[in-house]
Amino acid sequence: MNDKQKRMLWRIGITAVWLMALQFIPVQGWLHLALYLVAYGIIGYDILRKAGKGIVNGRIFDENFLMTIATLGAFALAIYEQSGDYLEGIAVMLFYQIGEWFQSYAVGRSRKNISALMDIRPDYANIERDGKLEKVDPDDVALGTTIVVQPGERVPLDGVVLRGTSSLNTSALTGESLPRDVQQGDEVISGCINMTGVLYVKTTKESEESTVSKILELVEDSSSHKSQSENFITKFAKVYTPAVCLGALALAIIPPVIQLMYGHADPQWENWIYRALIFLVISCPCALVISIPLSFFAGIGGASREGILIKGSNYMETLAQTRYIAFDKTGTLTKGNFEVNGVHHNQMEKEELLAYAAMAECASSHPISKRMVNPLTVTVSGIFMKSADTVSRLP
Repeated sequence: MNDKQKRMLWRIGITAVWLMALQFIPVQGWLHLALYLVAYGIIGYDILRKAGKGIVNGRIFDENFLMTIATLGAFALAIYEQSGDYLEGIAVMLFYQIGEWFQSYAVGRSRKNISALMDIRPDYANIERDGKLEKVDPDDVALGTTIVVQPGERVPLDGVVLRGTSSLNTSALTGESLPRDVQQGDEVISGCINMTGVLYVKTTKESEESTVSKILELVEDSSSHKSQSENFITKFAKVYTPAVCLGALALAIIPPVIQLMYGHADPQWENWIYRALIFLVISCPCALVISIPLSFFAGIGGASREGILIKGSNYMETLAQTRYIAFDKTGTLTKGNFEVNGVHHNQMEKEELLAYAAMAECASSHPISKRMVNPLTVTVSGIFMKSADTVSRLP
């Protein structure tokens, strides 16, 4: 949890304890109201502030305005009726804030999953100065600068290889598990991992224009690629919210006025105002407006936790209509890491057969060959030492 979520959790806990304590404190009158107003301020001050800013900026009809009107109206009714029942107004605000906390927590988890998936931005770039390598921020590297990428490091910027040969792991960007060999004159993209040799690369793009920056920008802007459902609900909320406010106002005024017109001595204004406030609370569109974007965002975060990057909710909505999917197997459905599960031969010992297999595959660069040679040379090293010279020359 971040600091904001922790503060909200503390506010929820303090308010809940405060309300329970008030049930056992024998106070009445204005002191009783003041103690409840303290609890209301603790749990709802940010909602009141947002509602005030909305009114000042001309954006009146939102969930903050509705929550403020409904809860303050509940206090007003309790004061008017002198019932001392101020719990209802605070409870509505408390439950709303609990829902907001769960929403914030879910969004935070999704963002964390996406960030973990896209942890491909290099922290530094190596520049050779006076025969020594100096680490600098990739944002400070000028276009056309020669950078040095050592084995095990990520390529910080897009560029062209000036000197050196190596193999690059591009799986984080392309999904291809097979390393890509590069040499002088080949283009390299940022975010790839240099696996073997040292590379001298002349940068062709600045940091903000590099491949990895573009990918991260797509991820960070994924919430801006809205689905049809989100666009519809956004337009619907702009009409729905003022309609609810007008409906509540009509419910509070029209029935008592009609009763007065027909000669009723007691139009029961309090009852109709109370019903209008209930109507405001149950018709608050926050759940409707929040649920759809939150569902898409949680889906994007859940997919990223499994290693799947979805660039926006519009793409996820399209996926829901998909009937057939064609996958590239290695690196997508499988990791490309092979291992020997068993050895079966009637006339040859297991270790001897593994030794011959390693001898046969030692010169191959195929992923299966590498997985056979590297682990097996350790497993059967005793046999290699006792074997012929051809075996002892194995890597």
